[in-house]
Amino acid sequence: MTSVHIGLDRGDATVDAAEHWLHELLADIDPTDVMACTHFVSTPTPHVAVSLALPRALTLPDPAAEFAEGARIARDAHAAGTAGRAVVFPGQDRMTGVMSVADLLAAGAIDRIRVLGSAAPPAPSTEVDTLGYLRPQWMDGRLTLLTQPANSGRLAPFEVADQRGCCSDH
Repeated sequence: MTSVHIGLDRGDATVDAAEHWLHELLADIDPTDVMACTHFVSTPTPHVAVSLALPRALTLPDPAAEFAEGARIARDAHAAGTAGRAVVFPGQDRMTGVMSVADLLAAGAIDRIRVLGSAAPPAPSTEVDTLGYLRPQWMDGRLTLLTQPANSGRLAPFEVADQRGCCSDH
């Protein structure tokens, strides 16, 4: 599939705000062949930009002049597969519940699963509890799901839906 890569930026301060905007932008688009990512950018100040890979061009809002560079950075990183955290990606709807590594890789766009703290890839039969929330990242040209050991020998995504910052309760 040939994709059109688009970078968009409105200066969102949080990942949640950028994700919400992506879902609004994609509300009327069939997500089958769409990949949408968030990107941390530092120009003109640190914030979150977004990128899209679509099967065809769409008319989308141009970024304000002050955010044009952030939009370009997001677009180029996504197109090169060097950065970006996928919020919407092909096969996402089939990646739910507990799945083997092999089944998860076969279900859609995720190319690789890495276990934090381990140099070796997980065995194809290793189970992954998706926890209903997957946010793979572009790394070295491959869409990579970062995982961590979980209960019963399973893996779980490193990023969870409701993250709680360290020491946030004191």
